[in-house]
Amino acid sequence: MIKLERFRLVLAFVSLLMALASPLNLSGQTEKALQDSVPPELQASDPDVKAYIDSAEKLQQDGNYADGFQQLQKALDLCTQKGLLADKALLEAKLAVAYFVQGKLEDANQQFLNSFADSTKTGNLVLQADTLIALTALAQASGKMDEALGLATRALDLARKSKTSGFSPAAWGSWEDFSLSWANLRRLAPP
Repeated sequence: MIKLERFRLVLAFVSLLMALASPLNLSGQTEKALQDSVPPELQASDPDVKAYIDSAEKLQQDGNYADGFQQLQKALDLCTQKGLLADKALLEAKLAVAYFVQGKLEDANQQFLNSFADSTKTGNLVLQADTLIALTALAQASGKMDEALGLATRALDLARKSKTSGFSPAAWGSWEDFSLSWANLRRLAPP
């Protein structure tokens, strides 16, 4: 049974990283090309917030995760002060990923829920779907497979409604991966 729980956690971690991690520079693309590949709905609109995010990403790439986390927190505080709900939703998702990587799953879950609520208020379908994909991974890790299936289905529906090209296939891939892993878990489970 422990192997099954470990499998769920690893599967959830990989799914979450694929869904939310910044694009890796594996193909030799420039930073500009990587930024251009990120949908506008997943980019900060305020230049000050963007500067904090860029600083956080640079610090994290250099292995300075604690200072990177602080930069994200400062950006979230700035969004709250300025009333930038769309950027706040984006920062909540980024902080959720940071919490997840730290192993703070409850904090990650809460930040993803906050992000989903705020992105719903702003009508950001891409961030809503992205956040639901992450919540799917957390539900899988907790063994809540029926909840995970519902979340994955909602994410796919939102991705289809979004006009962002390439995002619907990402959500579909997440849903398909979940469906396959759920089928394998059912097959492996004792009768």
